[in-house]
Amino acid sequence: MNKKCPYILALLSIVIYTMPLNAQVTLRIDQGLNFGSLYPVGSGGTVTISDDGVRSSTGSVILFPSAYNECSFTMSTTRRNRTYYIYSLSIQSPVTMTRTGGGSMTLYLNTNGSNYGWSVTQRYPVTLYMGGTLYVGSVTANPPGNYSGSFTITAHYY
Repeated sequence: MNKKCPYILALLSIVIYTMPLNAQVTLRIDQGLNFGSLYPVGSGGTVTISDDGVRSSTGSVILFPSAYNECSFTMSTTRRNRTYYIYSLSIQSPVTMTRTGGGSMTLYLNTNGSNYGWSVTQRYPVTLYMGGTLYVGSVTANPPGNYSGSFTITAHYY
């Protein structure tokens, strides 16, 4: 007997807001956060992607072999001979991930405690990596399908 197993693909799409005209540092999303294919059994559990791209789960969530990855973004400047010091990043968390037709999950972003203290120059942009933990409920609460959400990142610098 051939059974088809439904799955959930949780992918975080990131909204990039236009920087003001006087902005000297820009944030560019290189890669969105992708949890890959998974399926909750019973009451579900969590799926975590570390900031170095390692995927794991707790509770009763089955992880299928599929593409998954951490989020990466680059801070840069086009100003020559100028160094900007990033003294703080504000990252919106938690994030609600939703599915068209119903179902939602909560995502807590993980910057591994590193959310301040970078120097950015034209020659030396900074790439940061971010993971997160997705809380997955039962298959009734989180029906199979694509879930998406967005969050904002604000860089404070001088």
